[in-house]
Formats: sequence, C-alpha cells, structure tokens
Amino acid sequence: GFALLAKPTMYVIGPPVALALGLYGALACRQPKRTALALAAVLAMAVAVNLGHYARNQDLFGHPVSPSGEHSHINQRFGVDVLAANLARNSLLHWGLPWAKFNDALLEAAADVLGGIPDLPEATSGQPLAKAGIQGRFNEVHASNLLHYWLLAAAAAGLACVRASAGVALTRYLLAGWLLAVVAFSGALVWERWNTRYDLGLFMLGCPLAATFLAAAFRPGHKERHLRVAAGLFLAACLPWLVLKESAPVVKVRFDYDTLDAEPLFAAARSRAYFNHLGGTSSHLACVALADAIAKLQPKVVGLHYPHKWGFDYPLYVLLKERLPGVLLTYHGVRRNPSAALEGKTLSSASPDVIVKGERRYRCSAALERPMGTGA
Repeated sequence: GFALLAKPTMYVIGPPVALALGLYGALACRQPKRTALALAAVLAMAVAVNLGHYARNQDLFGHPVSPSGEHSHINQRFGVDVLAANLARNSLLHWGLPWAKFNDALLEAAADVLGGIPDLPEATSGQPLAKAGIQGRFNEVHASNLLHYWLLAAAAAGLACVRASAGVALTRYLLAGWLLAVVAFSGALVWERWNTRYDLGLFMLGCPLAATFLAAAFRPGHKERHLRVAAGLFLAACLPWLVLKESAPVVKVRFDYDTLDAEPLFAAARSRAYFNHLGGTSSHLACVALADAIAKLQPKVVGLHYPHKWGFDYPLYVLLKERLPGVLLTYHGVRRNPSAALEGKTLSSASPDVIVKGERRYRCSAALERPMGTGA
C-alpha cells in the first residue's frame, strides 16, 4: 500500500509478484482458498492506505491515479527490441557513480558495445542515451544503486542454481514473479532518466531474494557472522550519499560536475536550506529580495502567477508570512496548475493588491505588478 502511494510504477511491478505468491500458496502449499483470502486481505489493506489519495486525485484531476492530459508513460509499441532497449538503459542508470570521468567512460563503452540498441525512439521518449547520460550522483533524483543492482543480479543467478530447500522453494516463486516484474517494467514503461526512482519497487521486492541468496551462500557455522559483515558493508556504502548529498550535504564539498551551490545542512538556516535543491544561494537571495520588496508595499492579498506548474510559491509563502503575518496568498490567472482550480471555492472574493509574475522556471526571477483599479 505504501509502495503504491509512493510510486505508481508499482501498479506494473506488483501484480507479477502477487501472482507468483498466489501460485506458491495454491500449488506448493495446496491451500488455494487460504491463499486467495490472504491476497484479498493484502489488496484491501493496500487500497485502504490509498483511498484518501484516490479521492483527492479524483476530485482534482477526474482520475484516481494521475492527471488527465499528462504525457503517456507507456511504450509506443511492444516487442523484443523495445524490451532490450529499456533493459539496457535501465541497467546503465545503476552502473554510474558520482564521478563524471567514470560515467563518461562508461557511456562511451556502452555506445561501442550496444550500438544503437538503447536509442530506440519508441521506448525512450526520443531521448538518445548520450543526451541523457549516465546518472550516478549524490542526489536523490539522479542516484544510482550499483551495489544492490549487482547483488540482485547475483541473487537471481544463484537462487536458480542453489540446492532446493523449504525457504528456497518459496523464494523461487518470488524470483519468478520478480523477474517477470523486471520484464514488465522495461517492456511496458517508457524509459526516462528518472527511472532510478521509478524502479524503487523492484529493489524493495528484491530484498527477500538477496537475503535468501546470502543465507544460502554462506556455510552454516559462519553464516551469522558473514551476514552481519555483508549488512555492515552495504550500510557503510550508503554513508557517502547521506553525508555528501548535493541538496543537503553535511560537509562542504566540491563535485566534479556542475551542481548547485548548497550550504552544509547544519550550517544553513531553515529557510535557506529549502533552496539547496531549488537553485542554491542565488535563488535564495533573489527570493528574499522579492519578499522584502513585497513587504514594503504592505499588501493584504498577494496574487501568485506562474506560467509553469512548478514555482516558488511555497518558499515565498514562508518568507512573506515572516514579514507580513496576516497576508493572504492566492493564485492569479494560473491555468496549468490544477490545484488553482480549487481555490475558487474559498477565495473567490479575494482580489490581489500585488501580483507576483514568475518569469523563469527553477529560478526565483519575478516581476511585481499592481493590479488595475487598486487606487495605487
């Protein structure tokens, strides 16, 4: 339920795994009725967790899952070549590391080996591999998952060969469902550079596979110690992403690729830290200057007009509330932001004294405008 709430790609990833567990209960355990009831209970709980989200989306977008009119995330056609292209590209996303020279060399080697396979337009939204590059950065949007990728690859190969036991028998059903989910993810969903986040469900559902593989690979007398060492190594490998995260680094560090000017997490004020992932110091200073300029005008209602769906309304709201505690913010003339359609139910009588017009996406560049008829 929480995986569905976090990533809608679980609607593609989840069913093959549920099918595999259902087959295990019905065929291996010979308890089809109990298995059906258990899966029905799981489904009911998963839906219950998402009911509020579904209701809000239905009211706002007219669809319980996604806004209408959004670009399709489904491949334009299906086939072996489409599957091969996306399997290659999704894998390459997790082979990168936070070093530009390594990623450039890997990209060049992939182009030599794979040729034009990864650049199939019907499976990649027309983005060539070289343009999107290989991610692998200290950033939640572009982070790779190299160690877990190869652990799951080893687990998939190892569990197919290891001697069968009660635990391995169940895991082989899960493995079959998980491999089918991998195929469904790459075969059905168009490749995007953000897929390192979208395939989060694959890594979550692969954890039992990795655990069973490691438990079966070590000798019984040393199993517990080896498992602790393996877990410690993987936890230690996470630390660089926690300490050196681009938008909230614990220590000041320079990267060998173009990134944001982010202040260390414990050295930045709350309002300043918010801008670490929105443009760094320049955007923070510009938005503070904008808030100061608005505060001098002493408006009661401020209208926000952004030509894009994503803007600086949240940080601007915080900065203005610090300067003008009683100010009311309202969207003004915004058509592409679907949330703006709901404000008419409560703010229909509020006319802005000042309008903030956003001019550029991802930067706090704006112009102040006095509406007609305000007497000023």
